[in-house]
Amino acid sequence: MYVQAALHQLQIAIRTIVQILDKVKDEDLDLRPAPTKRSVYELFSHLSLLTQADFFILNEATKDEITMYYEANEKLTIKEMQLALFDSYNRLSHAFSTYSEEELQEVTTSYWGVSYTRFEWLIQIVAHMYHHRGQLHILLCEYSTDPQIKLFE
Repeated sequence: MYVQAALHQLQIAIRTIVQILDKVKDEDLDLRPAPTKRSVYELFSHLSLLTQADFFILNEATKDEITMYYEANEKLTIKEMQLALFDSYNRLSHAFSTYSEEELQEVTTSYWGVSYTRFEWLIQIVAHMYHHRGQLHILLCEYSTDPQIKLFE
């Protein structure tokens, strides 16, 4: 039950990100709050790849494997980003729905040395998605237009 609840929260985040993608103006994609921070486009791109990348990380992918994944997918269109969000959610959801309790409690280690149970990694993925969605929402509200999306149920 707790896995399905966490997946539901991830689904809410993804659904609202896709809604924001539907409303974003082309001229807003280059908005950047500071020279060293991600642009709106770069945030969307990161969000669209995040679930799959974090899933690879929880399965102990190397730094080189993650770098190759991001490089192979870095120039997505808005439509491709939306599809990537749904596709990666479906993959993650399927994997977590099939894990046994023992597998959910198994500890895996990231390439930078952080160790969590698989379930803790799922919580981290949800938190990571909400964190960047919040950044995106603030960036659009501050520098363009509030997308008028209900972020929580």
